[in-house]
Amino acid sequence: MYRLVVMALCAVTLFACGRKSSPAPEPKATAPEAKTQAAEEGPTAKAGGADEAPASPETTPPPGPDVIQVSDTTGDTVVEEPAEPQKSPEGVLGALEKALDGIKRCERIVDSHRLKSPASCLAPVYEARVEVRNPSTSAAPDADARQALRDRLAEIALARIQTDDATELLYLLQSLGADFNDSKETRDRLEALMKHEIPAIASAAASARFSRPSLKDSDTLKLARSLVESEYADGVRAAACRYIGADLFKGKRAHVKLLLGRALAQVEASVVRGTAVARLGFIGSDAEVPSLSRLFRVPATQYAAVFTIQQGLRSKKGFEAIMTWLEDQPKVDKSVQWGTLSALPPRPEDKANFPTERAIKALIAIAASEVQHGRTRSAAVETIAKLGGVSSLSTLSTKLKGKSDPDSLGVLEAIKKASETPPKAEKKP
Repeated sequence: MYRLVVMALCAVTLFACGRKSSPAPEPKATAPEAKTQAAEEGPTAKAGGADEAPASPETTPPPGPDVIQVSDTTGDTVVEEPAEPQKSPEGVLGALEKALDGIKRCERIVDSHRLKSPASCLAPVYEARVEVRNPSTSAAPDADARQALRDRLAEIALARIQTDDATELLYLLQSLGADFNDSKETRDRLEALMKHEIPAIASAAASARFSRPSLKDSDTLKLARSLVESEYADGVRAAACRYIGADLFKGKRAHVKLLLGRALAQVEASVVRGTAVARLGFIGSDAEVPSLSRLFRVPATQYAAVFTIQQGLRSKKGFEAIMTWLEDQPKVDKSVQWGTLSALPPRPEDKANFPTERAIKALIAIAASEVQHGRTRSAAVETIAKLGGVSSLSTLSTKLKGKSDPDSLGVLEAIKKASETPPKAEKKP
């Protein structure tokens, strides 16, 4: 019995001793604490003042193909200005020739020498011409090269006007008029074309022939003077008047006499008379003021007479003549052309000598006058504004208040427009 008990105890003991021991459970990790202010601010200095060694950076994955590394581009990026297109003399001249050839293909008005759309047709010509007259440095690097291009342009112009096609001839002369040179061959051809049966072609040829006034060119001056009173086309004679009336001939009494003759002639084409009057102030003197004053009363020359005094003569005597005439007009039926008033403001450098207050007062009377053209009355308001007299328009507005006729309403609308000031731009904060 005793032996059985001992054997049982041994069996239990052996069973217990033969079991593998289980490891003790690890303590549970506590929840991470919130970051401290020191951690957020980054590494701090040691007591000795030396910075702590930075921690070894973690290994980062290689960048993807779309990622640009700063280290790869720093110092390598250069912003370059777009290079000027390289052009050659042959290239710019060839472009002009091509544009001139295009005139042949432009649509024409039936049974006429005129183009249907001259502006769009000639646009490529003007564009190509600029490239020749004002070439880039690649096409003409110096003055000699630029002059060589001008010489070639003159040769092209002369060759082109040998055509018998009236349409081409007209528009070639108009688009290349300032590009001809002074060679005998060129002058002979232009002078022959000044006799052309189509007045527009004759006029364009004359404008080209007389495009460069010169004191040294006695042949051209003699020709121009001979044509002023000739039987040539009106445009030719107007071009001749323009030539002898150039500023460089100021004080030439023979020229003044010729221009006065055309300005005061009983019968004369408006283009000739107007050109003669317009040039008188540029070469004449105060001695011409009485004659010019007579032309204020002629509708066809009124604008030119005022213009030549304001822009050419620019004298106190001339200004006085205009004021005296203007002050008499409010009671004269439809005596002032609206376009004339646009020529009234003086040049900026002449304002001190121009009687601005008198002009504004006279214009207010014209704007209020019921015997003047409605358009003239509105133009008077516009001119007052140009003279700086907007503040004086309130009196005129009061005078016309309650008027319902179209002319007065037009004046009131002009006053409103002149009085409006653009809103002030708001200042950005």
